[in-house]
Amino acid sequence: MSVRSDIIATMNTSLQTLATSSSYSAGIKRVLDHNENVEIALKSETPLLMVFDVGNEEVRVRDGTYTRYAFNVEIWGFCRNKTWTQTLASLSTMAADIKEWVQSAPNLGASVLEVHYVGTDEHQYDEERLRGQVKTTLHIQYFVTDGTY
Repeated sequence: MSVRSDIIATMNTSLQTLATSSSYSAGIKRVLDHNENVEIALKSETPLLMVFDVGNEEVRVRDGTYTRYAFNVEIWGFCRNKTWTQTLASLSTMAADIKEWVQSAPNLGASVLEVHYVGTDEHQYDEERLRGQVKTTLHIQYFVTDGTY
């Protein structure tokens, strides 16, 4: 695995605290792996989260010993409720919990230098399926020792 993949895996594990800690109120049931089917999970377990590596990467600093990289991650929150009002409340609570999680400075590994909260997009609602989703974007900076990945 690459350092970047390790960061995403550690993030998935760390986000599980939103499901198990009483200090978060969204009631997250679980964090899906990126290759799991959201449609199937939405039928039984909501609210839930899924982390996506956006794929962009920028080299920030290269000094011969270390290289500093930055990339974006999206955390999507999904829920299913009986009304738009319930869905909107659930999405807002998920977005607030994710922001609080970022501000708690989660440990995403020794290579991670900074995790920045970029923002949360507007909530989206699918009235036909009675479900909603919200996307939060994070910017992560990390380093690797030159010659390792």
